[in-house]
Amino acid sequence: MGREVVAYGQSALDKSITTGKALLTAKSIQEVVELQNDFLKSSFDSMLAETSRLQELTTKVTNEALAPLNARVTATVETFSKPLAA
Repeated sequence: MGREVVAYGQSALDKSITTGKALLTAKSIQEVVELQNDFLKSSFDSMLAETSRLQELTTKVTNEALAPLNARVTATVETFSKPLAA
């Protein structure tokens, strides 16, 4: 999970630097506005996609981590639900 978040952060930083360089070479206010709008839209879309992907990954990891505990609880419940031998 940590690596995924760091990779996304690095990608976002790279995109910010590229956009910043493009803004410095813009020849008009209109071009600056267009660059900013494009950057904001792509950043927002990227963030939504990454959030969704990380949510799915978190759910998967949590389910895998809880699987042994769930199995143990199920076995214990089955043991206690059996009638005692006389």
